[in-house]
Amino acid sequence: MLTAINPRRSSPLATIKDEIKELFKEHGEEIDSPYEALERLPQEQLSEYGVSVGSVEETYIFQAIKERMHRHLRAGVERVFSRLKSFTGLDRVRARKENNVETHVVLSAVALVAASLTAQRQNKPGLIRSPSRLI
Repeated sequence: MLTAINPRRSSPLATIKDEIKELFKEHGEEIDSPYEALERLPQEQLSEYGVSVGSVEETYIFQAIKERMHRHLRAGVERVFSRLKSFTGLDRVRARKENNVETHVVLSAVALVAASLTAQRQNKPGLIRSPSRLI
């Protein structure tokens, strides 16, 4: 899971985020993994950022790089979940058992895909975002 890094109350986090922003502004097209981004950052001790030493994957720097690299994907996923909630009733699931909730989620996703395909096949791509108007 990718969590957003919020630097409002931490100046070390703000510094990390600013450096990563500059790094991606200058070398964004050349970076394919968080490890490549780490190699391009200025070589400073993690303790200067207030980060305790541990595994690389647990550091704020690594998490902030991953968040930056996957930001464009996150927006798309959030859009799909928003549509699933609003058009298929996932915001108010009434099932109690986990299997029933899972079935509801899968069937909701299938319904959303079916509505999108129907809109595409009818040459009405604008209706992909409003499946209720397709019927």
